[in-house]
Amino acid sequence: MTYFSYRNARGTRGEDVYEGTTLLGRVAMRRDWRSRLTLRTPEDDVYCATRITGEPIPGLYPSRHDAAEALFAQTSDAPGEDEGTTIRSA
Repeated sequence: MTYFSYRNARGTRGEDVYEGTTLLGRVAMRRDWRSRLTLRTPEDDVYCATRITGEPIPGLYPSRHDAAEALFAQTSDAPGEDEGTTIRSA
């Protein structure tokens, strides 16, 4: 398991992801617009990942760590993402 540091990205709702001192990219929560109107806690929140260049990584992820793992896999020679961690959008 890889450990990541998250720092609030100024001027955005996302967080910068660091592996040690190396900036990998940014992760952000993607919330369904209907859940913003309800008073209960949203259960369908997913995360998306963006490279340093601003190019989004395809797929939606169930947790912030899964999105960071996808960033790590894209920026290094590490093997691909684990099976079952990606939520495919319909």
